[in-house]
Amino acid sequence: MSEGKHFGSIRIDHPQPLIAGQRVTVVFDFTVGRGGMCEGGKLRIGLPSVAWARPEVPQYYFWSEFARGKDRRYTQYDRVNTTATLTSKGKAVPLLETEARFFRPWRGKPRWLTEYDRFWITVTLEDDGLAAGDHIVVTYGDPDQLPQTARVQGMPEERLNFMVLADPEGDGDFVHAEGSPWMAEVVSGPAARIDCITPSVLRPGEPLEARVAYTDRVGAWPQPTPPVGSLRLETEGLNASPKRVRVDRETDCIRARAPSPPGGRSRKRPLHVTVTDARRGWSARSNPTLVRRTGPRLFWGDLHGQSQFHGWSEEDQKGMSCHLPRECYRYARDIAGLDFCAVTDTRSIA
Repeated sequence: MSEGKHFGSIRIDHPQPLIAGQRVTVVFDFTVGRGGMCEGGKLRIGLPSVAWARPEVPQYYFWSEFARGKDRRYTQYDRVNTTATLTSKGKAVPLLETEARFFRPWRGKPRWLTEYDRFWITVTLEDDGLAAGDHIVVTYGDPDQLPQTARVQGMPEERLNFMVLADPEGDGDFVHAEGSPWMAEVVSGPAARIDCITPSVLRPGEPLEARVAYTDRVGAWPQPTPPVGSLRLETEGLNASPKRVRVDRETDCIRARAPSPPGGRSRKRPLHVTVTDARRGWSARSNPTLVRRTGPRLFWGDLHGQSQFHGWSEEDQKGMSCHLPRECYRYARDIAGLDFCAVTDTRSIA
């Protein structure tokens, strides 16, 4: 936008693609516009949501509460994953602060595409201002300082964005920098684990079915879909040989019968199924399954799921959540192993 060009522009460097749950370094390089920035001016950066790792900025000693600029003294022991540097011939010093909140310092019509809870990183200039062409560089995360680096949100999501706002005069009148909002997408990673889910209660004589799910490191659908050769299923506590199940296809979910107890009797001890993918060297142990002739069954579900149409905005073609309803239901059934699920989206905004 033309207004943003006057006040400055933003360049954001981050890994491509952004993978859910990955450790990451994101560099925000802000170039001051032709109007410059005065002492007390601010740059405000909004991460896509509060699901990202919390920005941890340098902390100053309590006796520096009333000091400013170069006179502040910072601790050397607090966790830090977010820093700021200035490229300038002047004497300006950056003060970094962070908070999690719904924040709308700009004018205009509310939009779901940009307005929801975020982590905000604020740089305030002290001791001096900046001239046109000077740079403010904010680094969120540092992979050389594991585990102190930043982390991408733990779920895939399309059409999210970083926001960068400038307040050159320090009077609270923020405008978008040129290039803001900066659109991005978070995708799921490759298969990294398996899970095994069995019924919580089984009647004597009923077959013991196991649901085996392949997910990425954060429990999302893996991309690409993994090829699965065969699985080995063993039911602990039974005098029964392990069962080998051939799959031989690309899939993220398999339903297979595990060795089952003989019919007619309840069991005092619960059953557990262990599934093994020998080719990958992965295994998973199921939840306990009770074998009871009488008594209540136990089922698991989610009565308040939300799809991408939750709070849907026709203008932005975006809601407050993600994925189509059919994808929500398939995840609930095949990956989370739920017995029932309901998508209960709220109405769209005007």
